[in-house]
Amino acid sequence: MLFIDLTNMFYRNLHTHILSLNEIEEYIFNIRDYLEIEDSIMDVEFVTGNDLGSYSFETGIIKLNPDLLKQEANRIWEENKLTGNKILFINLNILEAIFHEVVHAIQ
Repeated sequence: MLFIDLTNMFYRNLHTHILSLNEIEEYIFNIRDYLEIEDSIMDVEFVTGNDLGSYSFETGIIKLNPDLLKQEANRIWEENKLTGNKILFINLNILEAIFHEVVHAIQ
């Protein structure tokens, strides 16, 4: 898969349901494999707490807090009185966090 699969199925999935933990993990590993940075990203962990996400250079682990990512996207949506597809907005925020942590791994 090249970064984001733009097939109809993926398009529908981004619009109709919030990405699952399995889908988030699959995106990270597909990006890792595409960029050939297997030595930099060893694993993905889903955590709780106050951090949206992090990357450890020592362990090669990306940690994401999906519940907090969703809450933060929802807060931004509400504060800015956005309209349109809220599910898509939340998913794009999750993808943004994924790419943010992958960039740390590349550095």
